[in-house]
Amino acid sequence: MLPAPLRGLLFNVGLGFTAALLLMLAVIGLGVTQMAYLNAELSKVVSVNNVKTRLASHMRDTLRDRAMLMHNIVVSIDPWEKDTLFLQFQEYGERYSKDRSQLVAMLSTPEEKRLMADLDAITLANQPVMFDVVEAALDDNNYNALTLLQKQAIPLQNRLVEALDNMTSLQRKENETALGKTFTAYQATRNLMLVLGIFATLLASLVAVLVGRRMLTQTRQLEVERQKYQTLFETNSDAVVILDNSGFTDCNPATLSLFGMDTVEEFLHTPIQKLGTPIQANGGMAIDNAMRAINLARRLGHAAIDWQGVRKDGSVFSAEIALHAMTLEGKPVIQAIMRDVSERRAAEAAKEAAREAAVQMARAKSEFVANVSHEIRTPMHGILGMSGLLLKTPLDGRQREYASTLRSSAESLLTIINDILDFSKIEAGKLSIEQVAFSPIALVQGVTALFQARALEKNLQLTLSLPEHAPAALLGDPTRIRQILLNLVDNAIKFTHQGEVELHARFATDEDAIGCQFSVRDSGIGMNEETQTRLFQAFSQADSSTTRRYGGTGLGLAVSSQLAGLMGGRLTVESQPGKGSCFTLHLTLPVTTLPLAELPTQPVLKLQGRVLMV
Repeated sequence: MLPAPLRGLLFNVGLGFTAALLLMLAVIGLGVTQMAYLNAELSKVVSVNNVKTRLASHMRDTLRDRAMLMHNIVVSIDPWEKDTLFLQFQEYGERYSKDRSQLVAMLSTPEEKRLMADLDAITLANQPVMFDVVEAALDDNNYNALTLLQKQAIPLQNRLVEALDNMTSLQRKENETALGKTFTAYQATRNLMLVLGIFATLLASLVAVLVGRRMLTQTRQLEVERQKYQTLFETNSDAVVILDNSGFTDCNPATLSLFGMDTVEEFLHTPIQKLGTPIQANGGMAIDNAMRAINLARRLGHAAIDWQGVRKDGSVFSAEIALHAMTLEGKPVIQAIMRDVSERRAAEAAKEAAREAAVQMARAKSEFVANVSHEIRTPMHGILGMSGLLLKTPLDGRQREYASTLRSSAESLLTIINDILDFSKIEAGKLSIEQVAFSPIALVQGVTALFQARALEKNLQLTLSLPEHAPAALLGDPTRIRQILLNLVDNAIKFTHQGEVELHARFATDEDAIGCQFSVRDSGIGMNEETQTRLFQAFSQADSSTTRRYGGTGLGLAVSSQLAGLMGGRLTVESQPGKGSCFTLHLTLPVTTLPLAELPTQPVLKLQGRVLMV
């Protein structure tokens, strides 16, 4: 509760301020209203007089132009030219009448109306004479026309021009009168502004008192905010440093603890380069890194830097420093917030080392599998070869069934081994792509021929669709292309119970290369969109029942997709459940004229001088 004297003082100040403000508003309103009225009157007079002057000047110019036309009609000897000039003469007459009608409608003073009456009288007397002159000239009576022109028409024309000059002079005088009124209004406005200035001075005095009180309040609020900032500054767990162009200006207790110093003065007198290792982690000098970050913060408003700090006892620690440009007490400064991240960096380094060790172990396993691929395949080829030889010997029914089962199981196992070894080679980066000349037509024909017998066993129609014009030779890796197509056709036959399987080849010229599309379409079980999204992932099949029913590891398509990528192409699929699937191999291969390489055939195994297809 304020004391009574203070309440009375506040009431009187408020009352005086209100009265002064109302008086000032009344004076301003009166002055603005008066000036608006005078300006409107002046604008009206000046604008109307300007129009009157323009019309009078236009009428005078019309008369002069019309007089010149009369002279041209009188002196002309060409009848056609006289007719043309006469039409112009009539147009000038119409223009003069139009301007006169507008001017008459705007006349308001007796003097203006008197001058217009004189002008009309002269015009009435001049009009017959002008038509007589023109008529005589049109009748080729140039002598009479010239006589009338000199004795009557020209004097009357001069009187008309003089009357119009008088009308123009009258408008100028009215404009001067309007300017005089403007000057008088200016004098009145100036006096009003002087009075207004006096009241404004009184009002400013009152406002100064109120502003002074407000400033006192704001000063108190700023002091409170300063205390809050100082509290946050001193209790912050992160090291906070303030620096300007000359160096450090302040730091909080966490800074002293971070660098192992005792007093603020000791830290403020320590150069920046003494707070870090001479050579930082990025190989740069300490002072260069620090100044680069400070300049960046001044330019962009903020910056960040990794810092190798040195404590007073010589121990080194890792820190992250965030710099922010700000204004403190009207001066631009940089606030640097430092945090010791040594423990976090050590944990990250340990984690990275463990991850790198795991990667190296996985790479070593992949390299091991890739390196022993020959040792794994060789026994399987031996099993296949011996089972083939066994089938060619005399066997009873049960023995032949056992041998056939052995051969079939060995072939399935070899397929699985080949997929696993190829997958391991790709992951280990040891699988290389060849660039040799081959015939794409011969390649797809060989793939189709290889599966004809198997398709007949399942009562499927295996067809090959080729374009009329195909490239004779392309440059690529026919072994890997054949491997992909064999896998696609094998899957198509495996998952199709009735209908057909088609291998379709398309070729399109693309600058200096050929865009190749090898599509394998079947009418088999198909698959949904969810299955398609994970189809080319390693060890993935449609569902668990697929493995039980059809066998396989789910590596074939993953290997085929990766092989396509290594050759700069891609493998895509379109499918719907129950409506079959269409796998397409997209490749871009250059045309070549090199001799064709021999296409890969089925593996062979030499046993005791005999050749056995396996």
